[in-house]
Amino acid sequence: MSEKITVWPRPLHRPSGRAASVVLFAFATGPVDLSAPLDAARFGLPGAEAISAIEVREIPAATNAEWFDGWRTGAQRHLAERDLPDVTRLDAADRCFVISGDVPDPADLGYLQGAWAYAQWLVDRGCFAVLDAHSHQWWDGAGLAALPGDRPFALYREVNVIAETTPSAHFGHAVHTRGMAKFGRPDLIAGIELDDVRWMHAVMNAIATQLAEGALVEPGQVFGAGEGRRLVAVEYEPDGNGPDVELNNDALLLLPA
Repeated sequence: MSEKITVWPRPLHRPSGRAASVVLFAFATGPVDLSAPLDAARFGLPGAEAISAIEVREIPAATNAEWFDGWRTGAQRHLAERDLPDVTRLDAADRCFVISGDVPDPADLGYLQGAWAYAQWLVDRGCFAVLDAHSHQWWDGAGLAALPGDRPFALYREVNVIAETTPSAHFGHAVHTRGMAKFGRPDLIAGIELDDVRWMHAVMNAIATQLAEGALVEPGQVFGAGEGRRLVAVEYEPDGNGPDVELNNDALLLLPA
């Protein structure tokens, strides 16, 4: 396994002055042996530069029980029940490893590959589940370990498009992305009728892919959205021009043009 991993490119990259943020949590029960080297080809590391801005810290549950339990109770537990085959393993976890980094205006996605390489390495060393904090997606260790190191970039692994089941007054059902902070780009949100969920999901995936590849979307920009529709992007104001969906990132609201 000596072949070099190709860095994930951003072919539409334009300078933005924004920083990309990655935060992953890898959970384990019992000591984790970190003496084995990180195999670049096996775990998808395109080079040392890809991990230069990524930090890995171990946090024992005993040092901050309330913080630790916050990642396996409440809303996070519901997500874990959705994504993990055995959520009860989280109850026995006594440590987690925080994989994090902020990268100013990255011209490629090597930093993201680096973060996931660390996550797969930690799974190989004994961690059993990984939480992507920005996209609110849990990864079972076995599923993450099965991803090939030379896999191409795939937006669906990095970004969630979520349709809220309860409508908001004068807005409709909120559909929004989670995870665009990993690219230093705003998330997307729109209010729609339930019949339009699949259409808006496709629209957001298309726009989010361009943003992940480095494009910029400015307030006032108009998009052709298929089916003869057009949308305009405006700045999203939580509890102002839309409901607060707790994005932990700024966002663009997509409105009919």
